[in-house]
Amino acid sequence: MGGIAKEKATSQNVVGVGGGAAGLVPQIAARMGCYPILPPYAPVANAIGAAVARPTLQVSLRADTQRQTYVIEEEGYQGKISGSLDEIGAVELAKSWLVKRAEKMNLQDYVRDIEITNKDVFNIVREWQTTGKLYDISVQTPRGILGHIGSGGRLLK
Repeated sequence: MGGIAKEKATSQNVVGVGGGAAGLVPQIAARMGCYPILPPYAPVANAIGAAVARPTLQVSLRADTQRQTYVIEEEGYQGKISGSLDEIGAVELAKSWLVKRAEKMNLQDYVRDIEITNKDVFNIVREWQTTGKLYDISVQTPRGILGHIGSGGRLLK
């Protein structure tokens, strides 16, 4: 009866980037019996990544229809729900707060596409009756890169 051969994988290289890589990678590689690798521009690799990354914003909403309240965690805001709120309305409320946050930070160009990253709905039950719902909704601007670094350090879109 054949089976899958169990081969033990071993590390051969330790690759590192960032400001502390030159001090850490050789020591870690030596302890592991591996070869240390520091790519070109390793000390500034994280800075380059930050420079070309799209700004991302997130809003987390928790709405309680029984208490008729909602909280926007990132803003430290608690508000009243006016009227009834369903799942679609909760998502739209979260999206509207994301647009407000983007406008405050002058990042409104990044909220054309909004991603829903979390959506949970829970029934509130009291004495065997559903008395409301809890909505936990998180929305964010999409992640991505603005462009690539070309020759001469120029950002290419």
